Amino acid sequence: ETSSKINHLLNYSQTIAKDHDVAAMFGYEEQKWNYRETKVSKLGLTDANVNDLDAATTPYKTAGYEKAYTARSYFGRVNYAYKGKYLFEFNIRHDGSSRFAPDYRWGTFPSLSAGWRMSEESWLKPIDWLDNLKLRASWGKLGNNSIDNYEWQSLYAAANYSIGQALSSGIAVTNIANSALSWEETAVTNVGVDYSFL
Repeated sequence: ETSSKINHLLNYSQTIAKDHDVAAMFGYEEQKWNYRETKVSKLGLTDANVNDLDAATTPYKTAGYEKAYTARSYFGRVNYAYKGKYLFEFNIRHDGSSRFAPDYRWGTFPSLSAGWRMSEESWLKPIDWLDNLKLRASWGKLGNNSIDNYEWQSLYAAANYSIGQALSSGIAVTNIANSALSWEETAVTNVGVDYSFL
């Protein structure tokens, strides 16, 4: 089994004219995973102290398979705040997965949020017992690629079939292709109030 992962992040933040806070982040991620299994067995050792395959009497039995998965993502975020009262954030992801056919491999998933710290407004400052009051709302789209690695392709395996009265070996389809498989998408909306007092 082998795997590798690459992550890169760039961050930027700046305060402009005391009242405007701007921040941005851009990232890149790539991961690769590969698994290979090979089995060889033979039975009938004549001496327990000899463990070489050639010392066994039955024919060799072999088996093996390989699986691989690759994913790549580009993502970013932009934040803006005015006087610490009006807060905005925008996020976006662009994800690619080898679990889907080339025409359906990529998905784009944005999200955004906004907040209003009402307790920072001058007309609420006189209320001594109110320490913090913030209204917030967000919306976002999420993507899910939790399927097996080869569901979009036809898969074949060894099989026996009969021709006349003779048994012959060959291959048979074990998984029918579905090349239209793509990202499962879910949209989520949240609205909330944060407050503290006394």
